Amino acid sequence: EKTKAAKREMRLYQLVLLIGVLFACVDLGLTQGNQVQILKDISISVGGNSVINGTTINNVPLYNQLQQAFPNTSSLPLYNFNITLQTSPPELLIAATTSLWSQWVKFSLVFYFDSSSSLQVAMTFATNYSIPSIYQHVFSSAKHPVVVPSLLRGLTAVSDVVQVELNTGNNYKAVPQGLTVYGAVVLDATSPLRTGPFSLFQPGTESIKVMLDLFIPLWVSANPADGITVSLTEVGAIKINSAVQLLNLTIQACTNCGKPISISGGFNYKNEIQFLVSGYYSAQSSTIGLSGSMVGVWSRPLSIHWLTILSGSAKLILNVGTPASIDSITIIANSVETFTSPHQTTTTTLSMTGPDLEDILIQVSGIQLTHNYRSISSIWPQLTNKSATTIPTVLHDVSLHETATITVSTYSNGVVKEGITLQVTAVHIVNAKSPLLAAAQTLYKPTTTESFTYILTLYIPIDTSSSGITFTLAEITPFRLSKHSFCDSYTLIVAINGGLSISINTQLSININHGSDVLNVSVSGVWNSASDNVDFTGSLQDVWVRPFGIKWLTINTGVVKLSFTNGLFNQISLQAAAIMSFISKTQAVNIELIVAGADFDEWDISITNIPFGHPISDFYTGILDRPPTVRSLHHITTSGNCGISIANYDSPNTPRGLTLTANILLQKVTRSGIKTNAAEDSVYRAAQFLNPHPENFDYNINFFIPIFGPQSIYDISFTLSETGAFHITKNFLCNSFEIDLSLNGATALPIITLSGQFTLNVKQRHPTLQTTQFSVPLLTAAGEQSSLKDVTPLQFSASTTINAVSDSISLSGSMTGNWNNPFGAHWLTISHLSVSLELISPGVLQTIDLSGTGEFNFPKSKSSGSVTLTFDLSNDFSDVTMIASIQNQWNSSATNFIRAVVGREPSRLINEMDWSSSVNILLALSTCSCNSVQEGLTINVQGQLTGTLAKRYKQSTYFVKSPPAETLDLQLNVPIFSADPLGINMYIQLQDNIKLTKDLTFESSTLTFDLATDDLSVSLQTQFLGQFKKNPPLQFYFSGSFSADGSILISGAMMGTWTNAFGFHGFNLSNVIGELGFNPAMCVVSACISDFGFGAGFSIGHTAINFDGNAAAPDYEDIFLQGSIKVGLHLNVLDVCTEWNNLNPVSPVDVRFIPPTWGFIEAGFFFAPESGNFGPIHYNEGFAVYGSIEILSMILTAGINCSEDMPGGCSFSFHVNVDMEKFRKMIEKELFLEDGLTDHSDIFSLRQVQLNSWSQKKVSEGTDPKWKIQLKVFDREHHLEFHVKQYELSSTFHEFYKQWLKHLFH
Repeated sequence: EKTKAAKREMRLYQLVLLIGVLFACVDLGLTQGNQVQILKDISISVGGNSVINGTTINNVPLYNQLQQAFPNTSSLPLYNFNITLQTSPPELLIAATTSLWSQWVKFSLVFYFDSSSSLQVAMTFATNYSIPSIYQHVFSSAKHPVVVPSLLRGLTAVSDVVQVELNTGNNYKAVPQGLTVYGAVVLDATSPLRTGPFSLFQPGTESIKVMLDLFIPLWVSANPADGITVSLTEVGAIKINSAVQLLNLTIQACTNCGKPISISGGFNYKNEIQFLVSGYYSAQSSTIGLSGSMVGVWSRPLSIHWLTILSGSAKLILNVGTPASIDSITIIANSVETFTSPHQTTTTTLSMTGPDLEDILIQVSGIQLTHNYRSISSIWPQLTNKSATTIPTVLHDVSLHETATITVSTYSNGVVKEGITLQVTAVHIVNAKSPLLAAAQTLYKPTTTESFTYILTLYIPIDTSSSGITFTLAEITPFRLSKHSFCDSYTLIVAINGGLSISINTQLSININHGSDVLNVSVSGVWNSASDNVDFTGSLQDVWVRPFGIKWLTINTGVVKLSFTNGLFNQISLQAAAIMSFISKTQAVNIELIVAGADFDEWDISITNIPFGHPISDFYTGILDRPPTVRSLHHITTSGNCGISIANYDSPNTPRGLTLTANILLQKVTRSGIKTNAAEDSVYRAAQFLNPHPENFDYNINFFIPIFGPQSIYDISFTLSETGAFHITKNFLCNSFEIDLSLNGATALPIITLSGQFTLNVKQRHPTLQTTQFSVPLLTAAGEQSSLKDVTPLQFSASTTINAVSDSISLSGSMTGNWNNPFGAHWLTISHLSVSLELISPGVLQTIDLSGTGEFNFPKSKSSGSVTLTFDLSNDFSDVTMIASIQNQWNSSATNFIRAVVGREPSRLINEMDWSSSVNILLALSTCSCNSVQEGLTINVQGQLTGTLAKRYKQSTYFVKSPPAETLDLQLNVPIFSADPLGINMYIQLQDNIKLTKDLTFESSTLTFDLATDDLSVSLQTQFLGQFKKNPPLQFYFSGSFSADGSILISGAMMGTWTNAFGFHGFNLSNVIGELGFNPAMCVVSACISDFGFGAGFSIGHTAINFDGNAAAPDYEDIFLQGSIKVGLHLNVLDVCTEWNNLNPVSPVDVRFIPPTWGFIEAGFFFAPESGNFGPIHYNEGFAVYGSIEILSMILTAGINCSEDMPGGCSFSFHVNVDMEKFRKMIEKELFLEDGLTDHSDIFSLRQVQLNSWSQKKVSEGTDPKWKIQLKVFDREHHLEFHVKQYELSSTFHEFYKQWLKHLFH
């Protein structure tokens, strides 16, 4: 070591020698260049090694080192030397003046040894350059311009002077290696630090004075521009708010170093205590956190006389803004003194919030309660600064142990209360007569002063008055309450507010067996010294999984109610939100639950607000974890929210089992060709009987599953109800209906009952009545006209049991109430009606049958009694026929009856009907002519005719061979709903099947007698059947009136269609009419028939043809039809052939060679089963068409018939009459076109023209139509015979002439 020290000293001596030489050089007036050369050349060797070169530092020439700080400076001219040599530590100090950066400065230069004994140099000088100018001089280069970092902008030296330090070594006298600038500077608005972190505390754009500490890492970093550090300190205090000052704020930043801007300084709280803090600034953050430690001791913080904070840390949260504001201050004490003992290790936290930090919270935890502080009375004076005599009495009933926590708060926020709060970890009730013990015994009867240890929480208001003082005693050790319940903890809450109030909060664990998880609840109640009963209300403490073993149910939150009596409870009620796993993992439902019984063995659950929009089958599967056997459940889908009730006993509201109530939709059943189970769509189809689209309705369903037995879970049942009225028909409404389904066993078919409430709107018609001496009081006023406006709604209930495979159903039921005066029949009251409805799916009312009983009363005739009723309904019940049967209770004559019903005197002819001997009367009242009954009131009765009626009856039955009976079935129709209610008709049904000839029959016939006036008229209506050769049986409905001589002409339309007429298959005639005449004079020769004719219509293509025909006497079995079309109509030949082929597909006509443009004009037709004559008309068997047709541009007469023998078909032979004059004129026209002459009679003469051998049969066999032409041309006779293609006949005569005739004239 001595050797090393000697070497260092020697080197300093050598350096002194070097400086001496340097002085000599200066004194000798050497130039700057010579000075540098001398510095370069001088070196001193020690021990033969080059240890030091006076002109180098670390083997680098001195001027090269300094050149990094002073670019473009190859030497430093030194003047006014002042050299000091220091030996301990060895340093050489030089003070001089030199020129730097074009400025003369005074500097000091220190040569020293670093820790590795390397010689280093440190240099210090002052300059008035701005900070950006200093940076530019340091980094100036001839090649590259210098960009000043934004961090250095806006910094200007105060009094134009800053200090600059350079150090080639590391940490010489706290000066780091590199270049350091420090001094007072002005920070203006161009600086990002002014507009950034400084603006938080000093808002505005004015400049501020700060202390600068700038460091540039020369000789340290490869790129000294990276890592520049700027530290700015604002000396003094900055007021943040009324309580806090920020002291000596320092902002530090660096370039390209990856570090945030730091903030440091001290803060002073109300001049009571000071903290040193630091943190980081971020322009993107809304807050800044500053943390640090306390300086000194804080006695009686915030005037709390029993507390001294010896040491601690603090955290200051600033809200970023202009200016910044304090969000909060949190102080955590490491060591405190309290009233119990000094220097306790406690957890003490002090927090301050609010705009001026006025919200203060102090909490001291872990205070050891010594022997002197085991009662409230001993602590009370410390907390309140008042005498212990002010303590409420009940607080003397407890003793304190272990540790305490004291909280003082100047505010309330739901977590803390304004005032003083004392919490003690171990407290005993020491007074056996204390109301605290009595309250605890309400929950658990065996409780004594030794039973439990409590945690005390005592709250004292700021004013420390007894009013408003509350405290709690919390017991946290679980204990058993009963066989199925545990008390996890409970709390006695005592309020002292002019009196004493004790509430009990408790947490219970209840084990309700049945596979349930434990039910944990938190409830509270109010203790009453006058009652042994306390009602508790609260909530679930956590999720209740699988209540009562229901795997799919989880109850999340809810309100619980318990009732304690003498420390026992036996009923639980719960209103909660729950999750049903098979519906949704997140969607909550509402639940109400009651558990009762000594062992909680009776429970009832009601679940509502279930969002289950799925088929009932999914519900069934989710409940029972198995699919249902009734496939119809797949087609019942819930709509909206559902409800479920579950009870394990027959409760007042719920049967034992599970019941689903819901609004539902029925899904439309689709099969896609797959045969389904017979019961698959039973419910949908049951509803579809009433409406074709059950899926469009909303239903209520009550679905029951006996999940607790004794039945099988497959014995399900449900009731589906629909309460919105809808029309089955316009006048038949379903007000509501229910579908009840029950299933016994897994494989049985369901039993379905369909019931409903129905309204039948029957349109009323009132009789037209007039007041006469025969009227009764109930008759309508005089002159009233018939009306359909009134409607009588008849209410019915009906039901049926449906077979799962039924295609139709019948519902039966009865009417509610009476039906008085139906259809204005004042003489009738209907007291009972049974209804039978037949419905077929989908929603079609097939039939409705009404039957019942009533009472009739005709006072004038002294006829009254009971009546049996049946009804026929049609036209959507607008048309009604009511049949009333009266037996052995009728005393009225025909005239008296008409008088009573119509209220007027009828024709005298009514007196000629005698029905007094009749015992059975059938009345039919009908609002329409329908259901085989005429409109009005119809009476069916047996009786005799006398006088004029008897005579005219005999004259009208002369064509009936058997003699008439004396007692007749008479039917009398009174048109009570018409304008002339006395327009009465009497009907007599003649015997059936009256044979006129062997082939002509009257199947059923009726004589009608018009009794409206005394002038009697008689008409005949009959259904006629005729058998004709080669034709099917024809039926007609004929009617007509008899003349005075007994003759009659009856006419009418044929019933149905005349199919395969005349044996032609497919020849069908519609709109056939007929007429038949009778005359007594013809009875000798022709079965009394005087005339028999037909008329019919038929279409060929788009042309309608009208036919007329007759039947030939004497047996009228031969008939024929003759038809024609109107003038100008065109009948297409191809259509005729096509129609024929439709009639005879076995032997069709070949239509390939028929031109489509050919057509008959003004055509006529014949159809006949065989050849014959009718008067002067002769007709041929078969079919014929005749008319005019265009051939070779000529309109010629032609016909088509079946003249050739062709079994089973028609030859379709064409017979054309070629007009020679038309043919000659066509030749003249062609010659005129050649020579222009109009007369060529001297050139040619036409002798004969024929077109024959033409039929479709021959054409199809290859034989074409044949022309035969004989003419003379230039005195030369020509006989031409040639065949032409059929289609050529539809071409022009010009083409025909060129091909066949032109060569004869040339």
